[in-house]
Amino acid sequence: MGCFMDSRENRLLRGHAGQLKRNTPNLCCDVCYQRGYMYAGVEYGCVSRVHYSTCRKTCMSYRQDYLFREVLKLEEQFSNIRVSQYRLSTIWGGASLLRILLHCMVQITKIKEWKWDFIINLSESDYPIKKNEELVAFLTSNKDRNFLKSHGHDTNKFLQKQGLDRTFLECENHMWRIGERRLPLGHMKITLMELTSSTGIRVDGGSDWLCLNRAFVEYVVTSPSPLVQGLKKVYSYTLLPAEVRQKLPIDW
Repeated sequence: MGCFMDSRENRLLRGHAGQLKRNTPNLCCDVCYQRGYMYAGVEYGCVSRVHYSTCRKTCMSYRQDYLFREVLKLEEQFSNIRVSQYRLSTIWGGASLLRILLHCMVQITKIKEWKWDFIINLSESDYPIKKNEELVAFLTSNKDRNFLKSHGHDTNKFLQKQGLDRTFLECENHMWRIGERRLPLGHMKITLMELTSSTGIRVDGGSDWLCLNRAFVEYVVTSPSPLVQGLKKVYSYTLLPAEVRQKLPIDW
């Protein structure tokens, strides 16, 4: 039936819904046909795409280049706006979110004409609740600080809940658990919990909304330290990586 938009609360096809371990569009159609249904559709999918001029649901892939060109016009109108040329479809809790954050940090550090002190990540629907003057005054008096919201004090519970002892891989807009995690350290392979106890690194985390000072951002994106590079690699295979932090026993 081509492109469609589905919802668990309001199914477009209400006759039958089920989960198949090895589902494909063809298998979905076969199962529905066997049950006597005329139509079939994979959840949040596109079985057979029709031309956009005759489709009731507009696929973003047809409009994304147009929308990107329109957003680029903001750079011509405002000197304090830059649109990243690097586009990535991020998902909540995915490694792609951390990847796009780090990439944007790299881009910002290369804009020489900007004299900035902090990076604050906001979504398209977020707005500061403080006046700009108040925010500037507060951050100016705390230039050497980072602002992060911690999850609490039960670190052990946090490690288990976040699945930090597991390895995940982001694929097809989903984070897949592929096994237990063993980190290489010299000639040994140890778990993340063993790493924290042997190196003095404490794992913490909380919200992925953050405010980072310039010195720390430049350290994260430019440091050749094996520790920093290693942590980046580890968190590229971690669930909710943007919500996890390391309290290092060193001064950056």
